Amino acid sequence: MDKRNKNQKPNPKTTIIKTYLATIVLWTALASCREGVWSPLRTLYTPKMAAFFNHCNILIQTQKEGSREYIQKKQTAPQTIHLDGCTLEGKHKNMGKHFFFTEIAIVGSATPVVTSENLNQLTKLLTGLGTLRVSNLTVASFMFGNEYLSLYTQPLVRLKAEHLTFEQMSSEAITWVIRHVKMSKCTMALTIRQSPLVRNLKFLDEFLPRNLLTLTLATLPNIKTLICNLLQSKMVEHTEVILSGLPESAALFKDLCNSTKTNTWNRARMFLSDWVMLSRLAGENTPSVKVLTLEVDTWEFMETKPSTPSTLTEAITFHPTENTEALTEATVKDLLVWTNNYHPNIETLQIRMPSTVDPNQAVKKGSYFDTLLSKLTTLTIGTTTLEWPPEIQILYLTHKAYSKWRQNALVQALTPNSRAALAQMRINSRRRFSPPPNMGQEDVCAVCLTTFKDLGKKTTGWLEYVCVLDEAGHTICHTCLDKMAKVCETKNTPLCCPLCRKTIAYEMERDLVEMTGETAQFRHASFHMPTEEQLIMIGFNQMF
Repeated sequence: MDKRNKNQKPNPKTTIIKTYLATIVLWTALASCREGVWSPLRTLYTPKMAAFFNHCNILIQTQKEGSREYIQKKQTAPQTIHLDGCTLEGKHKNMGKHFFFTEIAIVGSATPVVTSENLNQLTKLLTGLGTLRVSNLTVASFMFGNEYLSLYTQPLVRLKAEHLTFEQMSSEAITWVIRHVKMSKCTMALTIRQSPLVRNLKFLDEFLPRNLLTLTLATLPNIKTLICNLLQSKMVEHTEVILSGLPESAALFKDLCNSTKTNTWNRARMFLSDWVMLSRLAGENTPSVKVLTLEVDTWEFMETKPSTPSTLTEAITFHPTENTEALTEATVKDLLVWTNNYHPNIETLQIRMPSTVDPNQAVKKGSYFDTLLSKLTTLTIGTTTLEWPPEIQILYLTHKAYSKWRQNALVQALTPNSRAALAQMRINSRRRFSPPPNMGQEDVCAVCLTTFKDLGKKTTGWLEYVCVLDEAGHTICHTCLDKMAKVCETKNTPLCCPLCRKTIAYEMERDLVEMTGETAQFRHASFHMPTEEQLIMIGFNQMF
């Protein structure tokens, strides 16, 4: 009868020592097969397996650290392993007790079809790896059909790879690898290139982790079908897709314009490279993407009119070729008009100079600021970057304080546009702001649409504040502005004007000491309103 306590846990040191002793015994037994010892194990030992054990030599060293003993395991990882037609090549670095691959490639045979025998060897290779930690993993030259998908249904290896690349693979082979490799959540980038037999991307939603950040499709002949599969996939909601090496770019551009009429495309973040936008695309709609790069051969397309403008695009880069004519000031203005027609909500516009034109060509500042692009913040022409807009002012003031505003010395800190706009503001006997008629704005809050006349009736003990943004005369009540600021702080996003969407940047405590004799404290989340006799001015030096 065993007198030991059943609840007593085994000694971890004893368990580790027993495990390593068993490993040494097994390794010695397999190595003894060369000499004819232990003949029953001879069938398990092959020259390929011998090479594997020679590269994976396990040394056990017992060291003492004070009164504690511990076992330190050192591994010599394989540089190259050849296993019946499958090759494993890798570069590694020692990370203390662990071994970490920086680059590793699993390459199959050069034959276009992998046989069941070669597939068995791939299975043995994956099984021998155990837990594979690698920074960049490439699986290449494995192509087979559906008949092999049901083989080896259990995961063979646990994979921890940050960047995974499939090259010269078929859809079935990629599916087989993903099914038999227990994918880790650390995989952030997937690249599929030079794989003409990849006919669909259905395996993405089922097998890949949810935190996949980047998907690259490079040099794939049937890219149009893959894009259609991609648009139906759930991964477009959180994954950046990079397309490169697209064949027949102009024809593909037209087909996608005609076939992407659903909102699914609008959810994708796409970077379109190697796309050529040719002339005479009248009536075609450009895809709704956030970042768009257009390689142009001519500027004639600027005469086209879109049937439906894209409202999602935030940045556009025009990349002329060597045959593109020189870019003039009139051409830039026409290009801005075309951009406003197709992508009215862009924030960044970059126009590169053709290689035959001096990149340092002078651009007159201020000559392009009459465009209709209300959200444009940065315009780059060649190597010259124009700030957009040049200066913005925002003011907070009470109704009574406005009567003293004109005599206040702080008015000198305003921009000329803001000074001219606010000079036309007037206060009537009901203590409410009335923007001048030429601003085209009503005396209502831009968010809740409540007139300041009615707003004054709802307040007790203090008067409402309004926000006047530059010469546009956009007004917003204090309550809505405070709510917007709290939401923006929660979502960690900048506070913007609800009408023109210009970002509001704050300068706290500016000149308030000179005016009130004390420092007024403000927070981004909430605006602590001063007394009605104070004039609070918050300036923007540069919003963007």
